[in-house]
Amino acid sequence: SEASAQWGLLKQVWQRARLPFSGEPLSGLQVMGMLETRALEFDTVMVLSANEGTLPRPTDLHESMLPYSLRQAFGLPTPEQTDAVASYNFYRLLHGAKRLVLITDTVGSEGAAEASRYVLQLRHELAALHPEQVRFTERVAFAPADYTPTPDETIAKTPQMIEAIRKRADPGNPESRGLSPTLLQTYISCPVKFYYQYIEGIDEPDELADTLDARQFGELLHGTLEQLYEPLLGKACTPKDLLAQRTRVKAALAAATDAMPALRGARTGKNHLLLRVIEELADRVLGHDSELAAEATLTPESIEKPLSRSLRLDTGETIKIAGRADRIDRWGKRRRIVDYKTGAVKEAPARLEVEQLLERMFADDEHKETLQGLLYAWLLDDDVTMRMGEVDVVIYPMQKIASGPLVVTDRGNVLETWPHLEARLRSLVGELLDPTVPFIQKKDPKRCGICAYHRLCYGL
Repeated sequence: SEASAQWGLLKQVWQRARLPFSGEPLSGLQVMGMLETRALEFDTVMVLSANEGTLPRPTDLHESMLPYSLRQAFGLPTPEQTDAVASYNFYRLLHGAKRLVLITDTVGSEGAAEASRYVLQLRHELAALHPEQVRFTERVAFAPADYTPTPDETIAKTPQMIEAIRKRADPGNPESRGLSPTLLQTYISCPVKFYYQYIEGIDEPDELADTLDARQFGELLHGTLEQLYEPLLGKACTPKDLLAQRTRVKAALAAATDAMPALRGARTGKNHLLLRVIEELADRVLGHDSELAAEATLTPESIEKPLSRSLRLDTGETIKIAGRADRIDRWGKRRRIVDYKTGAVKEAPARLEVEQLLERMFADDEHKETLQGLLYAWLLDDDVTMRMGEVDVVIYPMQKIASGPLVVTDRGNVLETWPHLEARLRSLVGELLDPTVPFIQKKDPKRCGICAYHRLCYGL
């Protein structure tokens, strides 16, 4: 957005700003830059921010249009010369000093901070060579603070909130979107995140970045695969048919990119490498499917097919569950629900029975991909035009695509899990619509740290 761009420019300006200090040069504390100390000697020297990256200050030569080899050949300044000048100024400052105080910080603006290379040289070399003249002492200082853990954020449900959820899940309204597997998974992950995203309608902020983010990468891969499989819909594909689509991968990716206006110019630099990765992933998917087609006929039946089903709650109320399946295939006598995942996918433990696995999935989002796949299969089972034979829920984990697709329903006939799944669904949606159960934040340092709504929770 325009505001994000302006904020980014302001931060760049502030990072380059230098604040001059004025004072009486012959008395009192002298605040000086490193160049100002040349040819001067002091009894006590205090060096602030003696961290790597500040001392020495990073050179700006990498921003030059002249490459390093030309600078070296024509005798122009190089990073080594700049570092040498900074090193000279620092060690020249120590001449005549009786006491030197180096202040470092262990936490920087971007995580852990390291002491300057000069500090390490003084500690390990100078103090070791002259143990009688140089005494090196380290002290750790910290500011005490009265820390009170912030309570979990709790948001009470109002009648308006309950009505908004019911309106969305109204099976009698053809315009209602229903409760999607992603929506339910968000509630399982963190009810407060669900509140901000689906009740208040606060979208995740768009980051101003030069490279594709994870969401754009996923959308582009889905769009590319959609372009590749759309011509094959309804066709009993042989391995030859699927392998022939490999020649269209570049064209399919170009078409998917053109369909997303924000990405039309994102084809250079690091984005070029990411696009090559998408090409490779799409090629791998076609390769795996061609192997399946060699075992039995593979017929892609639909892409991004909308699915919906009604669920009767314990209170007698009926709500709508709805979603879109990435792809649905007919493979021999079985039906495959294909779900592409560009993020990390954790395989469900094989030792768990279906009921135990469902209990774990509805309590935490650790196996959210498996739960979403089962929900898509449950939605598909209610479609009379699609219900035939047994159903396989298949996840294509792009981060581990070399290992092949992951079949999450290999514990037997997936239709046998429906009574257990529906019982869990009724309990979850019943809790969602219960006005006495507030939206309670699920605190997890790892998840909260990367959550797009953490600033709202912690008031940052």
